[in-house]
Amino acid sequence: MPVLAGYIISEVIKGQLLCLVAFSLLFNVFTFIEQLNNTGVGTYQTMDAVWYVVMTTPRQFLSVAPFVALFGILWTLGSLVRHSELIGIMSSGRGLGYIAGTVGIGSLPLILMVFLLQQWIAPALHQNAELYKAQRTLHAGLLNQDAFWLRHKNRIVRISDLQRGGGSGDLVIYELGDKGTLSKWTRANSVTFEEDGQWRLEQVMKQQLESDEAESLYLESQTMEPPVSDLESRIYEMPVHTLSLGELWNRHRSAVQRDTEDRQAHLLFWQRALSPLTIAGMIFLSAAFVLTTPQREHLGGVLLICAGTGVFCALTAHLVAGFSLLWQLNPLVSSLIPCGMLAVLGLLRYYLARSKSMFSY
Repeated sequence: MPVLAGYIISEVIKGQLLCLVAFSLLFNVFTFIEQLNNTGVGTYQTMDAVWYVVMTTPRQFLSVAPFVALFGILWTLGSLVRHSELIGIMSSGRGLGYIAGTVGIGSLPLILMVFLLQQWIAPALHQNAELYKAQRTLHAGLLNQDAFWLRHKNRIVRISDLQRGGGSGDLVIYELGDKGTLSKWTRANSVTFEEDGQWRLEQVMKQQLESDEAESLYLESQTMEPPVSDLESRIYEMPVHTLSLGELWNRHRSAVQRDTEDRQAHLLFWQRALSPLTIAGMIFLSAAFVLTTPQREHLGGVLLICAGTGVFCALTAHLVAGFSLLWQLNPLVSSLIPCGMLAVLGLLRYYLARSKSMFSY
């Protein structure tokens, strides 16, 4: 790797790491303050809140990754302009295309890290954090490896494989009689938690034990009311924002197979799948603003405008997501709108600067 390219790439990585630490600390403080409101509920204490913040840090990073890309590039290129290093680089015969391409290469570790975190690391940690918090605040269940044991009235419920999106792998319900003896049990090979709160059981085996002879019944599927309380349901129902890409897609496909639609899971899947494009758009926008700014122009004002533009696009993405769910817009198109906005604004800045010869150093 040429020395010049290595220098630019190292500066990009350092700038993004600096922004990553700053944003992560800031948002973790907000999360910790929010979690302090739950201390004293059940057995949830301050150290539990600290542990929750630690386990949700990777998910927090995914939320701020576009801003890390935006402000990291602004910081790096802004420093190169302020110290006249950009002039030296261009004097060596390197054009804006070379600099922009090198900046993009330097941002690849950030994009790769986002992909790895959102698929494997962040979902598992976030789900464990939610399970841990639910156990501590509700004090309603016993976690045994991958299963939860819950008791509600005369029922003892075992739910296994809690890490899947929208369901579990195995369910057993034991019902006790008036004398505290086992009167009936129900087992299902899989259960899906419907949006309306109902449970859909597949391959169900029921057995009645109160009579002299045990009576068995087999059903392909069955819909039933949850055999636990609403508060206890928080333990096994993973929030949709904690799911991985694969779990979100499986949840969407499962809804389609049942002739229903889980629009929130479908939209969140495309938002996360296209997050590398959003990060690339932020990088392109910041590079377009800084690299087309001559030294005679006030750099601070340009950086502020670029930062405001990036934040505006991020807020627009949230608004579009809300309207998409409200108006039932196509999730893929809704997720592509922020990426398109960033690309259009970056190109607009570049061509306006080119037409005015603004970046002739």
